[in-house]
Amino acid sequence: MNASRTAATCTSLAAITFCAVLQVLAQVVFQVVIAKQFGASKEVDSFNAALAVPTVLSAILTSFIGYIMVPLLVPLIQDVNETTREKNEQEFRQVALSVGIWAIGTCLIATLSVAFCASPLTTLLYPRFGSEEHSLVSNMLRILSPLIVLSAVQGWLQGIYHSRQNFIVPALASAVGPSAITLLLFIPVRFEQPIYWIAWCLFLGTLATLSCLVPAIRFAIPQRLSFPPSTMLALRRSIPLIAFNSYTKLDPVIDRVLLAGLTVGAISHLNYAQRFITALVLVASSGVSTMAFSDLAGAYSGDLSQFRVRFYENLRRMLLVVIPVVVGLSLFAQASIRTLLERGEFTSQDTTQVSILLIALIGFFVASAVGDLIAKCFYALGDTKTPSIIGALAFTLGMGFKIAGVQYWGVLGLAIATSGYTLLSVLIMLPILYQRLQLRKMGHELGPTIVRSILGSTSGSLVAAGALWLPITAAWWIAVMLGVFTYTASMLALRDPTWRSMILRKNQY
Repeated sequence: MNASRTAATCTSLAAITFCAVLQVLAQVVFQVVIAKQFGASKEVDSFNAALAVPTVLSAILTSFIGYIMVPLLVPLIQDVNETTREKNEQEFRQVALSVGIWAIGTCLIATLSVAFCASPLTTLLYPRFGSEEHSLVSNMLRILSPLIVLSAVQGWLQGIYHSRQNFIVPALASAVGPSAITLLLFIPVRFEQPIYWIAWCLFLGTLATLSCLVPAIRFAIPQRLSFPPSTMLALRRSIPLIAFNSYTKLDPVIDRVLLAGLTVGAISHLNYAQRFITALVLVASSGVSTMAFSDLAGAYSGDLSQFRVRFYENLRRMLLVVIPVVVGLSLFAQASIRTLLERGEFTSQDTTQVSILLIALIGFFVASAVGDLIAKCFYALGDTKTPSIIGALAFTLGMGFKIAGVQYWGVLGLAIATSGYTLLSVLIMLPILYQRLQLRKMGHELGPTIVRSILGSTSGSLVAAGALWLPITAAWWIAVMLGVFTYTASMLALRDPTWRSMILRKNQY
């Protein structure tokens, strides 16, 4: 890995991480506003129940877009042969356009179906909701249904940018959208039900995201319309992912179906915890995972040696971010929720419930961050079947765990089951990847990094714990900043080469 590539990679990584932090801050403020105005009420339960439907359909119908486009399109851009460059550019545009038409057209049908069938769909999914909750959910479903097709457009445009090694524009767009949503919340708009304005803010914020991504369309307009062999390959690879997503991405809806009518606030508590976990996944893996996929796709040319080098490097980066988050979350979950959410309608009892769920979802955080990178290795190798089958089997077991968990321990049992089955899928995929890539030196490659990260995380946590005792309102914020600074300094003092390459842009090889 040459010095110029290292510097460019670290610059993009820093920019993406910065945008991810802005996105997370906007999402945290969004949750703070909702918690202050509505707490854990039936309005928030209804909002989360309605949002689960377009979220699930978007995940089913759009999450495959990048995984299909990037491995096919990156090699076309990397070709430096003058005689084939123009031909490859046209093939790039043709494949990109074909995938876009397929994905956006499918999602448009889903959007219209949800909008027209909002009321019967609500009855089908949430039969234990009363008439008021039913009305709230069905009305918000109509407002939120366009998110399905807009998510397809967003995923398609992001896939084009990532295939052309442009990661900063999509990262910026992902920060602009949540920021716009949060700013819109403070506009005094009157509705019969104030929660409706929250739904409208999500819709308008998604449009703001797309406004940043629209220029990518110019890379999907070929001189003439045709269907190269890569187009059919893209469609074939999408089939197992869509089939897999159609089953496993039902998770949010199933969670809310299991909790609907259990106790008022159960859905809200779970949603607050899941939102924070998702935000942490975004910060921990956004830069590493996003760039890793394109990096791995470009590194695979039949020779596994270079692919292994790139895999180890990206996995070390992921672990250096995941480990301190796990340690900090385990120790400071309640202090974090109390500082960020406990105000207005959000009570101390809500803080206790959400912090317990947050700790129970730590396994889900690890599986989401590390598992996403492992799955992308399979995708970069052109294998979409293996992670799909494994994920489906783990999800099937997880449903049984969730039903039993809710029966015996309520929402806490559901959170524990979620962590359990997602971790299980990672523990199955890793040995398969180990054999396929012949990762015999994994312990040697990762062991020292893990030890140094644990030592640095311990130091950062001790400093943060001391700062929390400060008798000032901003003690938590000071603790977070001191913890991050101490971890960074500790890793530099321990001379961790991967951390030094990420922070100081030093050539690791």
